[in-house]
Parts: sequence; structure tokens; C-alpha cells
Amino acid sequence: MAKRKIILNIAIGATVGALVSLLDKDTRQYTKEKAANVKYKINDVKENPDKAVRTLRTAVEKVNHTLENSTTNVLNTLDNIQDRLE
Repeated sequence: MAKRKIILNIAIGATVGALVSLLDKDTRQYTKEKAANVKYKINDVKENPDKAVRTLRTAVEKVNHTLENSTTNVLNTLDNIQDRLE
């Protein structure tokens, strides 16, 4: 029960904060522009799902490559440290 109450209070606080921030004209304009951009991207994904899948696949492959390189670098560093300690 307490966990649910905390989550509800956080959601209420976030909503109130977002509404108060919209009192500023520049923030409203920025929010409007971002919403239009999101709408455009959603429509693009709906119209070109194959393009969206290719883009996502490319991004995942790039992240995977970066992680592999980072893991290799960390393992090499650990090997060097271990060699120096021996």
C-alpha cells in the first residue's frame, strides 16, 4: 500500500510540475515543437516500418560493437594489472 501511495504521489508531483512549467511561453512553444516532431516520427514508422527496423538494427549493432570493444579493453587492462601484481 505504501509503495503504491509513493508512486501515486510522484506521478501527481510530476504532473503538477509539468503543468506549472507550461505557464512559460517558451516552454509551451518548445513542448509543441517536440510533440510535432514525435508525431512526425511515429507517422514515419507507421508508413515505413522496414526503415524503422533497419535503423534500430543498425543502432543495436553499433551498441553491441561498442560493448564488445569496451569489454575487450577492460579485460586487457585487468590482465595487465594482474601481470604487474605477480
